[in-house]
Amino acid sequence: MSVCPYVETTFQILGKKWSAMIIHYVYSCEKHQTNFTDIKHNISNITPRALSLRLSELVDYKILCHSEHNGHPTYRLTKQGIELAKAFEPIQHWGSEYLKVN
Repeated sequence: MSVCPYVETTFQILGKKWSAMIIHYVYSCEKHQTNFTDIKHNISNITPRALSLRLSELVDYKILCHSEHNGHPTYRLTKQGIELAKAFEPIQHWGSEYLKVN
């Protein structure tokens, strides 16, 4: 049995360190948008370089879109990004149950 190409593609995006955390954080923000500084402040231990690289990749994948607001880079989830973030909800539920047991 071969790996499903849809699952493979999804995990190519999410399998990179910080990507899922960034998507989840931006989804939790008002209007599903925020700026670089807020992401950096709210995701502990991510370096500015790693954040910059992941944001660029997520823009390339069309999960996020990038714009400037008052001279500051702003990132917003695209429609595809919102759909992906919604898929995290059952994973988040599973994680909370897993942590209760272990």
